[in-house]
Amino acid sequence: MRHCFSGKVNAAWLAFIASVALFAGLVFLLAGSSERSAHTHNGKPLVVYCAAGIKPPVDAAARDYEKLYGVPVQLQYGGSQTLLANVEVSKIGDLYLPADDSYISIAREKKLIDEVLPLARMQLRLAVRKSNPKGVKSLKDLLEKDVKICQANPDAAAVGKMTRAALIKTGDWETLKERTAVFKPTVNEVANDIKIGSVDAGFVWDSTISQYSELEGIELPEIKGVEAKISVAVLKNTTQPAAALRFARFLAARDKGLQEFQKYGYTPVDGDAWNERPEIRLMAGAMLRPAIEETIKRF
Repeated sequence: MRHCFSGKVNAAWLAFIASVALFAGLVFLLAGSSERSAHTHNGKPLVVYCAAGIKPPVDAAARDYEKLYGVPVQLQYGGSQTLLANVEVSKIGDLYLPADDSYISIAREKKLIDEVLPLARMQLRLAVRKSNPKGVKSLKDLLEKDVKICQANPDAAAVGKMTRAALIKTGDWETLKERTAVFKPTVNEVANDIKIGSVDAGFVWDSTISQYSELEGIELPEIKGVEAKISVAVLKNTTQPAAALRFARFLAARDKGLQEFQKYGYTPVDGDAWNERPEIRLMAGAMLRPAIEETIKRF
């Protein structure tokens, strides 16, 4: 019995040490220097790698953030995979916003990111020009009719990657690939080609369609339920982690960045309200108070 009790105490002590370590990590990321005001900044821009498909809400939120706090935000747009490769090679930058969480998982495996905050969701759709002049109503129509197809490169952009994955499952990918007239680096370029009439159809996000009055969407059974989850991640190589996390929180606030996502046709998550100096509610057993009270005061 004595040995069993000792094991329980040791396990509890190890759990406590792990909790303190986690708390210390949050202190570092959230607080930065305890002497620095929430309104001060060193003038260095925040470098944000952002998927082209989520440009409108992120750009709007970034401009709002700059006006409120005087912090310059430098946005670099491209395909999610292309941006990830840039992050890995350059080893510079502060935040990464791909169009789908699958790239967040890859970035985590490569040890390129730290904190991750969820932002919004979007659905895969087939887009055609308004009034659907080619009469495309099904995947069969798309593959058999005289329809000029444009796609985002599946090795560069999230929308192309998810289209390929969905249609490999149905056995239609190779036919679609052969019928595709042109592959583009980003979803925006696909939408623009459909808009100007250089192609007839292409796979984009539902949020993309909502941003183009010249397009309409078709929900095909083969891609029904294919959803991208958008998150923002703080890069491990950032030289200003507190400032990076602060802007990430701004993007994820329901009354700040998430309002922009909703405005542009995305489905935002249920985020917290924006607070310049957020309060963390920590619940701990009374026996732990002496060990963590001083750290809490300093935080």
